[in-house]
Amino acid sequence: MLKPPLALDHVERRLTRHAAFAVVEGHRSASSAAHVKHRLTEYLRIQQDEVEVFVHPGESFLVFFTRVENCSAALSEIHLPLRGLELKLIPWSRRVQASYAKFRFRACLCLEGIPHHAWSADTAAFLLSEGCLLDKVDDVSPTEKEAACLYVWVWAQDASRIPKSACLLVVEPEEITSPPRNFSELGISKPPTQRGPPSALSYSVLIHLDQLWDFTPPDAEMEPCFKFSPFSVVSGLDSPVSSEDEVPRKTSFLVLGWFGFRR
Repeated sequence: MLKPPLALDHVERRLTRHAAFAVVEGHRSASSAAHVKHRLTEYLRIQQDEVEVFVHPGESFLVFFTRVENCSAALSEIHLPLRGLELKLIPWSRRVQASYAKFRFRACLCLEGIPHHAWSADTAAFLLSEGCLLDKVDDVSPTEKEAACLYVWVWAQDASRIPKSACLLVVEPEEITSPPRNFSELGISKPPTQRGPPSALSYSVLIHLDQLWDFTPPDAEMEPCFKFSPFSVVSGLDSPVSSEDEVPRKTSFLVLGWFGFRR
């Protein structure tokens, strides 16, 4: 599961201004990225280096224009007749060909077995990447027994998909047997040493469920499902309530093990 970094946000802003999706209507198999690019440059009367066309999943193409005005001009046309090809362009959006996923469960998990030198949010996110989205590392001061575990808060789409165990591989640092013998001023250089395959240490990690908050609304089964809706938002209550008909609903668990339990 990918949480967008700042670099990805920058790429999205650039694509929003410079890119479009193109769908060839009719004989899709007769067209290629080079063919679409050639027809676009002819129709828009632009240079070959002002547009790039890439094959995109779903029998479509990603068209990137180096100049914003060329992208706007292409999108101003609903259909582009390109000498035998009927090309339909739509603005670029990260939501195209994506389905909407809702995280209805917030859980506090206890990760037992992570070596202390590997305790970090990145480690937790790696171990829980299948089905969970890391929210934060719990900053509550643990008891002496609880200090053996790393407590984290996560969001999950399906509580049953929260993993119960995981395997952490920590790659061993490379050992440098001798310093490189490069004397560029004398014209002497030693070719790089061929390194063998990497080695790693494996740690078994148990994942205990401490608390579970259910944000599923009572009428969740009646909610419509949209393949693409740019106006959809996720909402939830900030504070717990006691009624079983209201959300979120909290469930606490006894985290059993050699380290005791947490209430």
